[in-house]
Amino acid sequence: MASDRRLVVTIDTEVDCDRRWRVSDPPAFRSVVEGIPRVLTPLFDAYGVAPTYLLSGEVMEEPACVDVLRSLDGAELGTHLHAEFVDPQRRLFRDTMGGAVHDALQRQYPRDIEAAKLECLTRLFEQAFGRRPSAFRAGRYGMSDDTLGLLADLGYRVDSSVTPGIRWDYPEGVVDYQSWRSGPRWIDTSQGGILELPITIASPGRFAAIFGWTGGRWLRPSWAGGRELVRLAESCADETLVMMLHSTEVQPGSSPYAADAAGVARITRAMETLLRHWRDRGHAFETMSGAAERLARSVEPAAA
Repeated sequence: MASDRRLVVTIDTEVDCDRRWRVSDPPAFRSVVEGIPRVLTPLFDAYGVAPTYLLSGEVMEEPACVDVLRSLDGAELGTHLHAEFVDPQRRLFRDTMGGAVHDALQRQYPRDIEAAKLECLTRLFEQAFGRRPSAFRAGRYGMSDDTLGLLADLGYRVDSSVTPGIRWDYPEGVVDYQSWRSGPRWIDTSQGGILELPITIASPGRFAAIFGWTGGRWLRPSWAGGRELVRLAESCADETLVMMLHSTEVQPGSSPYAADAAGVARITRAMETLLRHWRDRGHAFETMSGAAERLARSVEPAAA
């Protein structure tokens, strides 16, 4: 029996990293050219998932990655800004990124530089895929007060940078989403409207703050087992949920979460448990832009 509930599966798609989130040395893209077609695509196809891959700039400069991403049937492709990989003021290039940290936040930059980086990222996407993207997520969730308006001006329809209830105290700056509620919200900006589609994160509970932990429980298979993901999904009142992971988390040794094949298997089992449950309950899957199209007239607008 069909339901009104939707699950949006999002994958931040980036260069391979090591266990400390440094770029692999030498730089490699096995999580894209191998992990996506061999691990993620068969899993998504088995359960009828239409995922959204959010592409960092360095991925779109790799011909082998572009070939794989172009071949995906039914998936949405959007963009993902890690500012060090994109002009202006670009710091990391193919021959210099090995072993590098990429911790910059787009909110660190003046408005004109952030705008130029988003324009460059969008242009990279157009050059690679022959169309404009409509879905976006900020690297490290670090969007600025200007980001949604800048995205709307570039024609984006949906963002998923918000981690509701969480304040990030990065050395590079504070990103505070403590006042944001879960669930989608249509935002009116001076440049146009854009849907904010927060990642699904449940409250950590009334006693968590006593122990100094306010991170909540994420719909993220690298951080939770399958049963916990199902419990979180079923306990969430929102009709539209957002799951996230990185492409690097399904490639052994390319993230802190899967040191080997057993680690990848743990993550994929958790994800499969959730996807199977979601399908068997009659719930649906959709892309980020699909959610924006469906919800554009049904979500109460709010000022940016």
